[in-house]
Amino acid sequence: MNASTPVLELSEVRRDARSEPLSLVVRPREVVLLAFGRQEAAVQGLDGIVQGLDEPFAGEVRYLGRTWNERSGFEQAQARGSLGWIPAPDRAGWVSNLDLDENVILPARATRRRTEEEARGIADRLARQFGLPGVDRGRPAWASEIALRRLAWVRALLAAPDVLLADRVAAGEDDPDALAALVAEMDRVRRQGMGVLWIEPEVPPAARDGIEDLTVVNWPEPGPVPP
Repeated sequence: MNASTPVLELSEVRRDARSEPLSLVVRPREVVLLAFGRQEAAVQGLDGIVQGLDEPFAGEVRYLGRTWNERSGFEQAQARGSLGWIPAPDRAGWVSNLDLDENVILPARATRRRTEEEARGIADRLARQFGLPGVDRGRPAWASEIALRRLAWVRALLAAPDVLLADRVAAGEDDPDALAALVAEMDRVRRQGMGVLWIEPEVPPAARDGIEDLTVVNWPEPGPVPP
């Protein structure tokens, strides 16, 4: 896929009958920041729609040139393996009966065929960049909220995805140094060809400072309520 071909396209996507239609395009080596402002209700569930896990009320999502419905179930699972997802802080998605290191490393080993040694080395390097001592081997229930949040960053980036979906990472992060490290890593992988869709209520200063040629898309404001 060349640099001008979109890796992700949302065309007139609506989550429900009340939301405004949203259109945007993400290309390789591009970070698109979707600023949803006061439309927090409208953005709920958008991550599932982008990943083909949920159907939009209206509109179309194309991922790597195809809609999700054009793929078989097996093809959908394969495609999702190339999409790194950093969930909103309240939706970490940890498997409770696996240790944290297994949660972080297994997706990358399955989708990118990394050896365990290679995956652990990269995961520990990323964790240290984000202010952690490394990847914890305990259960998710034993870890702090901060550790879980930053390990979700590691898990998404470790898979070396074609597309990174980052949902409200700045809104839930109090440490500016950790956020700056994440933005620097986003920009590094962007330069290597990844496309990034970043969802926030507003444009964080770290994005302005750390991402070259940042594209900002504002969520459409709702129209007037008919009488």
